[in-house]
Amino acid sequence: MGVPLRVLIVEDREDDALLLQRVLQRAGYDLTFERVDTADAMHAALEARTWDIVIADYAMPEFNGLAALAVVKERGLDLPFIILSGSIGEDIAVAAMKGGAHDYIMKNNLTRLIPAVERELREAEGRRARKRAEESLQENYQIMQAVFEGTSDAIFVKDLQGRYVMINSAGARVFGKTPGDVIGKDDTELFSAESARQIMEHDRQVTTSGKTQIYEEIGSALGETHTFLSTKAPHRDHQGSIIGIIGIARDITERKQAEVQLQRQREALYQSEKLATMGQLLAGVAHELNNPLSVVMGQAALLRQSVRNKSQAERAGKIVQAAERCARIVNNFLALARQRPPERHPVQVNQVAREAVELLAYPLRVDSVEVEFQLAAEVPVMRADAHQLHQIVVNLVSNAHQAMREVEGPRRLTVATGVVVGGERVWLEVRDTGPGISTELEGRLFEPFFTTKPPGVGTGLGLSLCQGIVEGHGGWIGVVRGAGPGAAFRVELPVKGPGEEVAVAPARTPVLVRGVRILVVDDEPGIAGVLAEVLQLDGHVVETVGNGEVALARLAEGKYDLILSDIRMPELDGPSLYWTIERRDPRLLQRMIFLTGDTLSPGTRQFLEKTGVPCLAKPFALSDVREIVQQVLQAQEIEVSGTQAADVTD
Repeated sequence: MGVPLRVLIVEDREDDALLLQRVLQRAGYDLTFERVDTADAMHAALEARTWDIVIADYAMPEFNGLAALAVVKERGLDLPFIILSGSIGEDIAVAAMKGGAHDYIMKNNLTRLIPAVERELREAEGRRARKRAEESLQENYQIMQAVFEGTSDAIFVKDLQGRYVMINSAGARVFGKTPGDVIGKDDTELFSAESARQIMEHDRQVTTSGKTQIYEEIGSALGETHTFLSTKAPHRDHQGSIIGIIGIARDITERKQAEVQLQRQREALYQSEKLATMGQLLAGVAHELNNPLSVVMGQAALLRQSVRNKSQAERAGKIVQAAERCARIVNNFLALARQRPPERHPVQVNQVAREAVELLAYPLRVDSVEVEFQLAAEVPVMRADAHQLHQIVVNLVSNAHQAMREVEGPRRLTVATGVVVGGERVWLEVRDTGPGISTELEGRLFEPFFTTKPPGVGTGLGLSLCQGIVEGHGGWIGVVRGAGPGAAFRVELPVKGPGEEVAVAPARTPVLVRGVRILVVDDEPGIAGVLAEVLQLDGHVVETVGNGEVALARLAEGKYDLILSDIRMPELDGPSLYWTIERRDPRLLQRMIFLTGDTLSPGTRQFLEKTGVPCLAKPFALSDVREIVQQVLQAQEIEVSGTQAADVTD
């Protein structure tokens, strides 16, 4: 099979066209050809397909070779064009070559045709290859130019003297200039002196080592400081000699700032996890103490009520005080671990302040600390969590006490309250005459586990806990400057809770309900016994069972006006008891009270929030038991056989 060749023959004589066909075929070409003899026919042929070569007769009745050549040029085609002629003068041949013909051949010397065709095909392919290379080069240049100018990274070239010989727009924008304004300048003219020294030293290292280097560079220009990640490589000439550097610099200022912020968040998360772990540990310890503490507190209180001997009564009172102190410690542990919004009730901040200081009166007196109250006369009643506010004051007073131990001379603790202008917020301040707080430490005071106390004296959790409580109330806590010697902490709290109005309940005489049947469900016999005894003293009929299964059996046998149930029990726990009662007799749900030492458990919290059943947290005081029992009984207005109602003033 021959070499494929597509030939457009411009010839008016069929015989001459066939002669050309035979000559080319004998030379080994596999022809595809068409003969045309008019301009229209030639246009149509050029439109219809792509040709490798055009061979045209010079003279024809209605067309000629030069006209055919003009058609090819008009269409912008780069085709080998050979003119054939029976007789042609030298001047005409020269004109044809100048017009763009590649060769001319006499018809009586066709031996020159094949070499001419081969030569022109080679040259045409060479021209096409060069054109493709030029187009590719131009395309690559345009791509490189687009990258050079389109990237947000600075791209630059410097000579050995450090002068910029090329820089893109992104690089020039660092200096607030155009590329033309930067070219010819060095870094000493563009950056601060310190930045320029660092950058030029890096350039020197690259040109000296002859290796690509990556640096983090600080560049200060136009009053702003940026951090760049710069990749610098030696710039070599065609002989391999280093003539400068080529560099790409990416502004990573925001990334570095984000890394710093991320590190801070990681540290905060780490501290939070430490706090959560500590909280879980404390919660576990507290839960294990709740049941025996409830028994101790209850039995001690009952003992104090029952004894007639003054000495024994005082001894029982001391047991009660010690048990209550243990309960406060447990509650503090639980408050540290608890993640819940404050439980708001009407609170007098002056009363909270006095009670908190009273709790620490003995250690303050031992260390000769004079306590001064500067409490405003008319402070509005707040909606707040009194227990949590008590924690705040105790913590601030304890910190002040600890600080004043470090100084000699008069030690004075001042607790002050007041109202912010407008009356919507109240404030409380705790001031001491200790060594004070440096500005360097002030920024870290509320970090969890940060403490300035000696090892074993402080945990670093107190102020962090205080801040969480205050912010949970929608308030603010911080150090007050200019309040005299020592340190002063100020707490500001809103009088109203979010979306709340401070309402005063109408006064009424409470009525005590007595003589009802109560079922106590608790797997701890000690707790069940304490509850039964205190409720029996109030005139109620009380039965106790150890789990929910037995409780259901008792409920099926008889009528009970109130059910006090623990939440965590074997066989059938409190929630399961609740859902079973809901299916069997939903009216009893309004008569239920739960007891738990596990208020930290997400499952327990969700259950209590979903059902809305009143809950008494362990350890509890007997007064708390009586109060919640009366609240539920009075709310339900229970009518039972033998129920007695008595005015509380009786």
